[in-house]
Amino acid sequence: MNPEEKWRKYYGKINGEKYKNLVPFNTYAKVVRGIATGANDYFTFSVSKIRKFNVEKKYLLPCLTKANYATKHFFTIEHFNELKNKDKPVFLLNAVDLDDANIVEYLKTGEEKGIDKKYLTSHRNPWYAIENRPPAPILVTVFSRNGLRFVRNEAKVYNLTSFHCVYVHPLFIQKVDLLMAYLLTDIAKEIFNNEKREYGDGLDKFEPNDLNNAKIVDLAIINQETESKILEYYHAYRQKEISNKSMAEIKNRLNEIFCEVLQK
Repeated sequence: MNPEEKWRKYYGKINGEKYKNLVPFNTYAKVVRGIATGANDYFTFSVSKIRKFNVEKKYLLPCLTKANYATKHFFTIEHFNELKNKDKPVFLLNAVDLDDANIVEYLKTGEEKGIDKKYLTSHRNPWYAIENRPPAPILVTVFSRNGLRFVRNEAKVYNLTSFHCVYVHPLFIQKVDLLMAYLLTDIAKEIFNNEKREYGDGLDKFEPNDLNNAKIVDLAIINQETESKILEYYHAYRQKEISNKSMAEIKNRLNEIFCEVLQK
């Protein structure tokens, strides 16, 4: 037995062994966890909270703070605005300087509440600084009961730890939609399941390196004709999902195409 490997391979079925043309996910992208604030209630803002503390827009970043705020595979600026208009906490404090009296006052309230003494904040300098996690083109859920769910971050928002960030390597940034098309498929979910961590009551978890080391289709072997067909179905899938229409037929077609690629 290899202690570095997932134990489930010794007692469960290993998906993906029947497929060819697989490469590690980190060939095309790097997965890292989302922003950990150490005190989400303090660092996140809704519209009403912004008004209450008179925080200027330049000190706030648009942010997905909870997994259930993005329930589809595409998160658009319209989705973000809908959450904002419902007064959801979708802004993240980014106190880049102390020239603003309202920011200084808000930070003082944090110190009065002991926010600066919490585990994560006490290890930061200054304590209110946020981690460097720019908006990722693709996000992925950390916990799931029905397999991984990837989200195309079209709104270009930041995200907290309920999602991992998927940063596509610069050389392949033009392939981001092709990669996302694959990540929508059941065949991708099947292969990723090799790396999941299983908890009670059907709850699965994926750490960043579980995904970085997982296998995906080698995009390099997809010819231009096949890529064009995939992207055509991908954009049709997006349109149907945003319009709340059934994507089943299109998803089946994507599965068929990628299955063929993986069995060449």
